[in-house]
Amino acid sequence: MEVDNAWPWNILWTDETHFHLQGSDNAQNCRIRARENPFQMQPLPLHSQKVTVWCGFTAAFIVGPLFFEEIDHSGPETCTVNGTRYESFLHNQLVPALQQRGCVDSKIFMQDGALPYIATPVKQLLNLHFGNDRIISHHFPTAWPPRSPELNPWYFCLWGYLKDVAYGGLIVNLAELKNRIMQQIHNITAEILRSVVEHAVLRFQLIGENGGQHIEHFLSKSKPTSFS
Repeated sequence: MEVDNAWPWNILWTDETHFHLQGSDNAQNCRIRARENPFQMQPLPLHSQKVTVWCGFTAAFIVGPLFFEEIDHSGPETCTVNGTRYESFLHNQLVPALQQRGCVDSKIFMQDGALPYIATPVKQLLNLHFGNDRIISHHFPTAWPPRSPELNPWYFCLWGYLKDVAYGGLIVNLAELKNRIMQQIHNITAEILRSVVEHAVLRFQLIGENGGQHIEHFLSKSKPTSFS
């Protein structure tokens, strides 16, 4: 199997995750490889404060971060991502941001298989602006492979980087956590984004060459981008 090196450069890679105030993140399909005893117990709050962050990037620019939240009498409140909120976000924020850059007609939209992403209004909106041939998602002709975080640059590079820098000191409230996330995302350069896409292309090639098998043991000689 041969991987076309051109199409990954036109993808808008998208994902969301939760950043908890007590110092952890949570993402669908997340895999954690422990450096210490995996049976060590650490008590954590059952319902800790968190922000839900969405972000998208291409090899040239980042869209976001955008936070899923609603305003009540006490201020912004993190809310659950459902199909209605996700469709509203795409319509009111993502599509205008891409239109402003003049690239709606040239980008390939990628998302994983979370249920809010494949609600009927969401599919209709994506098809309207991108068409079936420029969408990588469940319920479209080109489906994102399930349970494959090792193929998504947000998982194997960027979320881990943001976690490391966002929690680099004491955080007293969600507003400060959001500010740190925004600052660090804005500090990611186009050079870094190109390097991340290059590494994604490498992963696709290795999977193709090895019949879809695990590839982590092949990556020791070509590690993901360093952000230092």
